[in-house]
Amino acid sequence: ADVAQPILGADFLRHFNLLVDMKRSRLVDSTTELHIQGISLQTTSPQPCVLAQPPANRFAAILSEFPLLTRPQTINQAPKHTVTHHITTSGPPVSTRPRRLAPERLRI
Repeated sequence: ADVAQPILGADFLRHFNLLVDMKRSRLVDSTTELHIQGISLQTTSPQPCVLAQPPANRFAAILSEFPLLTRPQTINQAPKHTVTHHITTSGPPVSTRPRRLAPERLRI
Protein backbone atom coordinates (compact mmCIF):
# COMPACT_ATOMS: atom_id res chain seq x y z
CA ALA A 1 0.00 0.00 0.00
CA ASP A 2 1.10 3.56 -0.61
CA VAL A 3 1.44 4.76 3.00
CA ALA A 4 3.61 7.45 4.57
CA GLN A 5 4.86 5.20 7.40
CA PRO A 6 5.40 1.43 7.08
CA ILE A 7 3.78 -0.81 9.67
CA LEU A 8 5.20 -4.19 10.63
CA GLY A 9 1.97 -6.18 10.78
CA ALA A 10 0.97 -9.43 12.38
CA ASP A 11 0.64 -11.09 8.96
CA PHE A 12 4.31 -10.29 8.20
CA LEU A 13 5.41 -11.60 11.60
CA ARG A 14 3.33 -14.79 11.22
CA HIS A 15 4.53 -15.45 7.66
CA PHE A 16 8.20 -15.33 8.69
CA ASN A 17 7.65 -16.94 12.15
CA LEU A 18 8.90 -13.84 13.97
CA LEU A 19 8.16 -13.06 17.61
CA VAL A 20 8.30 -9.63 19.24
CA ASP A 21 9.98 -9.81 22.65
CA MET A 22 8.90 -6.53 24.24
CA LYS A 23 10.57 -7.27 27.58
CA ARG A 24 14.02 -7.67 26.03
CA SER A 25 13.41 -5.26 23.09
CA ARG A 26 14.22 -7.76 20.37
CA LEU A 27 12.78 -9.62 17.39
CA VAL A 28 13.11 -13.42 17.52
CA ASP A 29 12.99 -15.94 14.66
CA SER A 30 10.96 -18.74 16.24
CA THR A 31 12.25 -21.33 13.76
CA THR A 32 15.98 -20.84 14.34
CA GLU A 33 15.79 -18.92 17.64
CA LEU A 34 18.06 -16.24 16.14
CA HIS A 35 17.30 -12.76 17.40
CA ILE A 36 18.16 -9.14 16.73
CA GLN A 37 18.34 -6.49 19.42
CA GLY A 38 16.14 -3.41 19.11
CA ILE A 39 16.52 0.06 20.56
CA SER A 40 14.14 2.12 22.68
CA LEU A 41 13.20 5.57 21.48
CA GLN A 42 12.03 8.45 23.63
CA THR A 43 8.87 9.45 21.76
CA THR A 44 5.32 10.37 22.68
CA SER A 45 4.24 6.77 22.19
CA PRO A 46 6.49 3.72 22.51
CA GLN A 47 7.32 1.99 19.24
CA PRO A 48 9.70 -0.90 18.65
CA CYS A 49 12.67 -0.31 16.38
CA VAL A 50 15.27 -2.78 15.17
CA LEU A 51 18.93 -1.93 14.64
CA ALA A 52 19.96 -2.48 11.04
CA GLN A 53 22.79 -4.97 10.69
CA PRO A 54 24.44 -6.54 7.66
CA PRO A 55 22.52 -9.63 6.50
CA ALA A 56 24.42 -12.38 8.27
CA ASN A 57 21.47 -14.78 8.40
CA ARG A 58 18.02 -15.34 6.91
CA PHE A 59 16.39 -13.20 9.58
CA ALA A 60 18.60 -10.19 8.96
CA ALA A 61 18.27 -10.67 5.19
CA ILE A 62 14.47 -10.36 5.48
CA LEU A 63 14.83 -7.13 7.45
CA SER A 64 17.29 -5.75 4.90
CA GLU A 65 14.63 -6.19 2.19
CA PHE A 66 12.38 -3.75 4.08
CA PRO A 67 14.73 -0.99 5.37
CA LEU A 68 11.93 1.43 6.33
CA LEU A 69 10.76 -1.06 8.99
CA THR A 70 13.99 -0.65 10.93
CA ARG A 71 13.95 3.15 11.01
CA PRO A 72 12.18 5.22 13.66
CA GLN A 73 8.82 6.58 12.61
CA THR A 74 7.88 10.21 13.01
CA ILE A 75 4.44 10.59 14.54
CA ASN A 76 4.34 14.38 14.81
CA GLN A 77 2.98 14.81 11.29
CA ALA A 78 -0.68 15.58 10.70
CA PRO A 79 -2.55 12.93 8.70
CA LYS A 80 -2.97 13.62 4.97
CA HIS A 81 -6.70 12.85 5.07
CA THR A 82 -9.88 13.96 6.81
CA VAL A 83 -11.27 10.51 7.56
CA THR A 84 -12.52 9.90 11.11
CA HIS A 85 -13.81 6.62 12.51
CA HIS A 86 -16.76 6.29 14.90
CA ILE A 87 -18.37 3.31 16.59
CA THR A 88 -21.98 4.02 17.48
CA THR A 89 -23.15 2.31 20.66
CA SER A 90 -26.20 2.49 22.87
CA GLY A 91 -26.63 1.86 26.59
CA PRO A 92 -24.01 1.62 29.32
CA PRO A 93 -20.78 -0.35 28.85
CA VAL A 94 -21.21 -4.09 29.34
CA SER A 95 -19.21 -5.37 32.30
CA THR A 96 -19.43 -7.70 35.25
CA ARG A 97 -17.40 -8.45 38.33
CA PRO A 98 -14.92 -11.34 38.12
CA ARG A 99 -15.95 -14.44 40.03
CA ARG A 100 -14.52 -17.87 40.74
CA LEU A 101 -15.46 -20.79 38.55
CA ALA A 102 -17.57 -23.54 40.05
CA PRO A 103 -15.38 -26.45 41.32
CA GLU A 104 -16.84 -28.89 38.75
CA ARG A 105 -15.68 -26.59 35.94
CA LEU A 106 -12.13 -26.50 37.32
CA ARG A 107 -11.77 -30.29 37.03
CA ILE A 108 -9.95 -31.61 33.97
